[in-house]
Amino acid sequence: ARTRHEMQIERAADILRRELADPPGFRDLVRRVGISHNRLAAGFVARFGCTPHDYGKRHRMQAARRMIREGRHGLVDVAALVGFSGQAAFGRAYTAFFGHPPGADRRAGVDGRGRAIRP
Repeated sequence: ARTRHEMQIERAADILRRELADPPGFRDLVRRVGISHNRLAAGFVARFGCTPHDYGKRHRMQAARRMIREGRHGLVDVAALVGFSGQAAFGRAYTAFFGHPPGADRRAGVDGRGRAIRP
C-alpha cells in the first residue's frame, strides 16, 4: 500500500501532467496537494529524480514534441497548449531542451502518408 505522502506526490505529478497549458506554481501545487514545501520537493527528487518544476517542464516539452510530430497544430498553437505565451519563448525553451528547434521535429515528424514518425 502506498503511503499518504506517496499519494500526494503522485497527485502533484498528475496535476503537472494534466495542466500543461497553465501549470501551477510550486506554492499552488503545495496548497492543492496538502503537503509541505520540503516534503513535495524531496518526494519528487526521490520518486522522479528531479524537482516538480523540471518534472512539469519535461512533460510539457514531450507533449509539445508529440503535437509537433503529429502535425495537427501550428507552432503558435502548440506553444499555447503547453503554456507558453509566444512562439519565440517556446522556440527557445524547446531548443534548450531538445538541442534543436521545433521546426526540425515538424519536418521530420510525419511520413508520406501523414502518419507521425516515432523515434
